[in-house]
This record gives sequence, structure tokens and C-alpha cells, in this order.
Amino acid sequence: MRNPARVIISGVSSDSGKTITTLCLIAGLKSLNKSVSAFKIGPDFIDPTHHRKFTRSFNLDPVMSSEEFVKFLFLSESADFNVIEGVMGVFDGETAGVSTAKMSQILSSPIILCVDAEKLGESIRGIVKGFLKEIDIKGVVATKISSQSHKEIIKKALEKEGIELLSAIPKSAEFQFPSRHLGLYLADELETEKEKFESAFFRFFDTKKILDIFEKSKENEIDTDPGWYEKFFGPVKNKLKGKKFAFLKLKYLQFIYPENVKILDIMGAESHIIDENTISQSKKQRFDFLIIPGGYPELYGKEIEEIKREISELIGNSSSVIAECGGLEILSEKLIYEENEMPMLNVFPLSIKIEKKLQALGWRKIILPSGDELKGHEFHYGKILNQKEKIPKIFRLYDIYGNPKGEDGFLRGKFLGSWTHLYFPSNPSGILRVFRSLEEQMLEGKTSKDEGVFEPQQKHR
Repeated sequence: MRNPARVIISGVSSDSGKTITTLCLIAGLKSLNKSVSAFKIGPDFIDPTHHRKFTRSFNLDPVMSSEEFVKFLFLSESADFNVIEGVMGVFDGETAGVSTAKMSQILSSPIILCVDAEKLGESIRGIVKGFLKEIDIKGVVATKISSQSHKEIIKKALEKEGIELLSAIPKSAEFQFPSRHLGLYLADELETEKEKFESAFFRFFDTKKILDIFEKSKENEIDTDPGWYEKFFGPVKNKLKGKKFAFLKLKYLQFIYPENVKILDIMGAESHIIDENTISQSKKQRFDFLIIPGGYPELYGKEIEEIKREISELIGNSSSVIAECGGLEILSEKLIYEENEMPMLNVFPLSIKIEKKLQALGWRKIILPSGDELKGHEFHYGKILNQKEKIPKIFRLYDIYGNPKGEDGFLRGKFLGSWTHLYFPSNPSGILRVFRSLEEQMLEGKTSKDEGVFEPQQKHR
């Protein structure tokens, strides 16, 4: 079995330096002419946008999919070198089943531990020693180092625990990312200087030791179920052959899981990514499905106004439309942010305000009227202030532990809008039935041979 070179970049906590370390490794390895793939543990959309400044990046989330899907995705998208960025601290997400420590077990991958050492000296020993009992740490990256003497103190302390100091990254504004209400800024909003991270890799990292960790990781077997692929994908393979999907990926609408595109590819669909440069020639094409993803539309009212007509034409030439989170906001009547009212496309008669307080956060189980279960993730500050008419909602929402979280999934004609970001790998057969039911909405009473999901049916098995 193929066992790609891999390492997980974890941290003691959030803000330990995982993203900086990940980007330095990706940039440095690329500069050495290595083929590199990046991965992010969990449902986060933002960190992968930074990875993609250098290479392709995917999400590894067994909560929204399964351990077998995570292994399949990693093995099918891996390169010669694979850098996996963890989520928060090593054990965060453990209850839900998506901790970095758990992913290390699933992928039989060693860990490089990032530690914010700004206020640490010899006591770093105790922190690392605690983690060593349960996880396979191959070295430490100490961040926010104040001086050469500070570095030496950290290095000697770690040596007493038999752990190598792989890097000492100085405290500097150049190694800080700005953040706001939804987390870090997207990569396209910042000047990401590739040379800065390449230089940092060779200046601050022990490249020989890093390469050695990667090389030795190939000795670890990733245990897979040989019959899983056909069992999981067999019922949906090529079932969307001949169907054209478009993803509207604009500067302010970038929250697209590449795993969703991969599922569509396995289903035989033809997927297109439409951005600011291609919308003019794409708006007159005919698409079976248009997907409008999430993002930060509230920050780009002027840009949306300038391109609104083209988005409307694209919608008009699409048989069905799925809009998630920021996409739902785009299709509302108006969006209110910091007392500014921005007219949107008025598909859904809703007024939405971006609040200062987070409105929803977490993984979601989605139960459709048919009994189909999908999974996804919800993270938004938007709140519906005014709904002019009743719109059917087809999603019953639960958190990952089974606690009710209300309803979602606004259905109006050919439009399906939701706050929840759907994760197609959670249930490819279920998402296929969603697509087919949306098509049926437009067939004026004509029914498909397959059961729909928008009317109560006997639970699918």
C-alpha cells in the first residue's frame, strides 16, 4: 500500500503558530521542487485559502464524513509531501471525534507541536512532557521567540525530554495574521508573500530534520477497508453524468469544500468554477445547478451592486440554485451591516442583519422529510430580521450530539437556501436525491422514478 510522506502541524492551543508553520513548510518544500498537498483538519474554510496560495488544500473531517472517507481523501489527493494543519489544540474536538490527536491515529501520522513560547522558558518541558504521553511528537516549533538566548533556553529544556527544537520563530508582525468577526482574513484579501515564507523556512527551520521526519513517516501504514470505496460510491457513481454544475466563487464568496466538487466528479457531473474573470462569458451558459457559497458579502456591498446583473443572468440560466450562508444573504431582499442597508437580489423575501454576536456555530445533522440524513457546518453572524412571506423549510437541524437546533433549508421554486454549509461526502446518495428533487420542482408535476426528499417518505435505507 502507498504510504505518502506526511506530518501534522498541531498546537498547544489556538494561536500557537500552526498556520505560520504550515505555510513555511509548504513554501519551503515547494521551493525545493517537491510536490506538496495541504490539508486542514475540521470544517474550517479560511486556513485552506492561505494554503492554496502555494498548493491545493482539502479538509479532513470525520465528523461530517467518516474515518474511511478521510483516509480515501488523503490517499487520493496526497502528493510526495503532505502537510496537515491541525485544529485548535491537540485534543480540542475530541468529544466530537475530530481532534488533531485522533487524526494522527487515523492517518498514522507524526506530529510537530507548535508552542507559543513568548512567556515560557524551561517550563516548556512540562507542557511537552504532558503531550508526549499520548501523541507521537517528532519535534517542537517554538513561536514568539524574543532572542537567541531565549531560543537556547527553550532548546536545552526540550533536550531534557528527548525532543528536538525544529524551529524558533521570532516574535514579529510579519508572522501575524489579522482577524475579524469570522476569523482570519481570507488569503485573497492579504498580500501573501511567498518569498517571506520560503525565506522563513530556510532561516528558522532545521530543514534536514524536517525532511527526515517526512521520510520516516512513510514507514507508518494507513489501515484501510478495501471494500469501502465500492460500497460507499457504487450507488452514486456516474448518476449525474451529463449534468453541469457551476460554483460562483467570487472574492467575497469562497467557502467551497473541494471535497464537494470531488463527490460531483465521482457522480459524473461536469463542474465549473466561475469567478470575476469568467462570469461575463459564463452567464449565458446553461447550468443544471448553480451553487452560491458562503463568504463575506456584507463587506462588499459596492462590488455586489456592480456585478448584480451578471449574477442575476447566471441565476436565470441555471435550472436549480443552491445558496449557502453568504449565498443566502446574496439572495435576500436586503443585507444590513453596521447600519448600512445593501439591496440584494430579492429571491427570498428576507431582510438579514449581520450582528456583532455570533448567531450559530457548529457541526449539524440535517434530517430531510424523507428521512435522509446529511451533515454540514453552520457558522454565521447573520440574523433574519424580517420575513415578508412564509417560506417552507425542509431541514430539521440537530447538533452533532442530537440536540435540536431548529429548522433551515428555505425552499422556493428552483431555489434552496440555507445557513448550513452542506458536506456532500456525508451522504452522497442523500445529496443525489436532493439534486433530483430540486429538478422535480421545475418539472411542473412530472415525477422521477426516484423518491424525492422534499415530501415525507419512508426512511431511506
